[in-house]
Amino acid sequence: MPRIQNKQFLFISLLSMSIGLADAQEVCFVPLAGPNLDNSLLEGQIQVKSEDSEINQDTFARFKGKVEIDSFKAKIKADEAVLNRQTQTLNATGNVSFKDSNITVSSQSMQLNRISNELLIEESFYQLNNVQGHGKAQKIGLGEKTGINLIESSFTSCPVDNEVWRIQASNIEITPDQSRGVVKHARFYIKNLPVLYLPYFPSQLTTKDNLVSFIRVYRVIALRVSALSSRFTGTLRPTMI
Repeated sequence: MPRIQNKQFLFISLLSMSIGLADAQEVCFVPLAGPNLDNSLLEGQIQVKSEDSEINQDTFARFKGKVEIDSFKAKIKADEAVLNRQTQTLNATGNVSFKDSNITVSSQSMQLNRISNELLIEESFYQLNNVQGHGKAQKIGLGEKTGINLIESSFTSCPVDNEVWRIQASNIEITPDQSRGVVKHARFYIKNLPVLYLPYFPSQLTTKDNLVSFIRVYRVIALRVSALSSRFTGTLRPTMI
């Protein structure tokens, strides 16, 4: 008898979640205009602007004060950025923002390793461009061998000041080939009221999955941000503001 009741409760919860999510998305949806990234740069070119810079041709380049790194398809802003030519790593700190036509990510630090093709962003807030959707992540890690890992992340399509619904997860892991994903400790909230909890949810990333749209959101976030590794090519052109 308890098993039947548990199944009935889960079914009712899932049904309520589906209805509530559909209603909430309809209430919250507001189309957004994408950012203006127009510039004169060609594919592969990078332009760096800052108030101060220190460049050693063979070892490193350090930029301080209102740092702007522009490429053909993306823009990075930070208080400071250091490019280590020997280790092929980029560290950006202080009011960091990454923006392309699909997503805007804000954080206090970002680390990119071009050799291992790994990216780490901590304490980030993201906003999808052109479509309504935003959230937070304590840590976003990406790598060719490790896949995608999001820790303490959330997502909602509601305005920041009126979150009718949101989804939170302690951990989301997606394999490097993006064929499988695992969601751990997923909680669905309506008006800050938890209505469903899934401690562990393994998933094949196909259109048949109940949470595929949820996982796809994080895939988009991670893939958009990981594109940084392919955009730091070409010659740096430092310019003083």
